[in-house]
Amino acid sequence: GGLWLEDASGRVAVDVEQGRRVGKNHTLDVGRPFTFEPRKWHATQQWRGDRGIVVAYTPAGVTRLGSADRAFLQGIGFPLGCESSQPAAPEGPTGTGSSADAHKGSLSFGVYHEPQEFVAKALLEQHPCHLESLLPAELVHAIRVNHSKSAAVLGQERTETLRKWVERASELSADEEQLKNSFSPHRQKILHSKRLLLMKEMLDSVGHEDEDLITDLSTGFDLTGPLPRSHVFKDKYRPAAMAEETLRKSDEAVDQGVLAATEKELAKGFVEGQLLRDLLSKVAQARHL
Repeated sequence: GGLWLEDASGRVAVDVEQGRRVGKNHTLDVGRPFTFEPRKWHATQQWRGDRGIVVAYTPAGVTRLGSADRAFLQGIGFPLGCESSQPAAPEGPTGTGSSADAHKGSLSFGVYHEPQEFVAKALLEQHPCHLESLLPAELVHAIRVNHSKSAAVLGQERTETLRKWVERASELSADEEQLKNSFSPHRQKILHSKRLLLMKEMLDSVGHEDEDLITDLSTGFDLTGPLPRSHVFKDKYRPAAMAEETLRKSDEAVDQGVLAATEKELAKGFVEGQLLRDLLSKVAQARHL
């Protein structure tokens, strides 16, 4: 097994956390060290049998090593990543070399690139307004999976997933019925076709952040006051147009608006009416759907 290393001139594409990168595969030879820039994306390739790899890092400040220490490390095969012409630090507790010796030579700051290398690296970077940066991470992952896998593999995985949840829906049918029997009649009518327990397991299996979603759907949402946080969408403050006390007071304009909206929903079959006051108090709460 070799090592894949990010390289703008390579042709082997690999999906990493920040998108797809191109690179090259390098062969690892026994007893021969392989050096590379650790800030570049890299990954091991598949191998057979057993193998052992020793990973070593060159520490910062290697150019300040004394000449004896640098010579010793180079003698046992450590690639220090610095030229012998670079200055060495004074040796000894107080330094035996002169200050002039310590400042001989030159140091380069930054990472030098040829023009072609700079353009190639610039093309790999994304603009802050790139479309991909506006999409949720889950959606980006789903798109990449669909793009990277064959139709046969995707079909097989989808079939297995559907079979799994169809079987689980059958296993939960009795519990689903028991849960809905605990609802009030109007909630039973609205939620009779919803597999709430199955939906909760599906959300839990993918680590969905809104852990209270199924509970909120089962009990209903308040018509007034703040909505519960979903922990998925960004919080957005929307101040109420009027206080709850004002809303509950008799107001001709408000009453006419509510009546018009109710008649519209009644015509579409979304609601039933008219209900007697005694019946209404039994099947619904004043503040819940």
